[in-house]
Amino acid sequence: KAAGAAADLLVATGDPARLDAFRDHVRAAEVHIDALGDATDEVATATAAFAAAVEDLATVELARAELWRDRMEPAFKQSEAGLTGIIRDSYIDQDIQSAYQAAVIQRFLLTAREEAGLFIASGDAAHADAMDATLGETRRAILSLELKMMHPGRLETLSAIAAARKTLADDAKTLRSLGEQVATRRADAVDLLGPRAASLLAASRQDLTSAADSRGAAEAAATEDTRFMMIALAVVAAVAALLAGLLIGRAVTRPIGGMRAVLARAADGDLVAERADGTTHAS
Repeated sequence: KAAGAAADLLVATGDPARLDAFRDHVRAAEVHIDALGDATDEVATATAAFAAAVEDLATVELARAELWRDRMEPAFKQSEAGLTGIIRDSYIDQDIQSAYQAAVIQRFLLTAREEAGLFIASGDAAHADAMDATLGETRRAILSLELKMMHPGRLETLSAIAAARKTLADDAKTLRSLGEQVATRRADAVDLLGPRAASLLAASRQDLTSAADSRGAAEAAATEDTRFMMIALAVVAAVAALLAGLLIGRAVTRPIGGMRAVLARAADGDLVAERADGTTHAS
């Protein structure tokens, strides 16, 4: 499973380090294959085939990543920078029409670069089609501006951009071809795992899930017991606080009540007070 995840990351990023991680996971899996008993040979064969298929896939994927990193992306960025200079200088010379046309070309190139990135990330041919179409529009816009450009320096920059666009169009075809190969070889690599190996992996995942569920149930039960104990302690504490409040209240209010009774008798003319020890006192 970890090897498959590393293979997915290799396809998604084109990072050579992902290939090294894939190889490490395959070697780790091979160490434990002998523990599978009767299925050992079948799983070992499927694992070896899967590893070979991913190595084949990696060759294509790394070639695609290198094409984008070393050729296409720099060409896009250099062309966009050159067009920024043409736009700036044209505005300074008040050549608004040339500046506008250069901005349109720059927008086309930005769109083509975005579509190329989306095609690499998703493998969706629709993005490759959009990239090709946008590069075609870029070619026509560059030709139109070249016919009107009078400044020698800017015309030279525009000619370099036109040459870069042509290279990008050729590289886009290569990128499309490599993308199709990546998709095909990735599917082949997945198929080579074999039904028996896939079922064993599924069973392993199910065992891990069951174990995780058991641990979760035990933790839930322990949490419930802890919650019940906390509630019981809270109830006991509340009852104890209530009883303590009643006792304290009686200790305070009982003498006050006796004093009020004495004062009431005194108001009625009874000036003999009875103490708590049973003796009387006349005032």
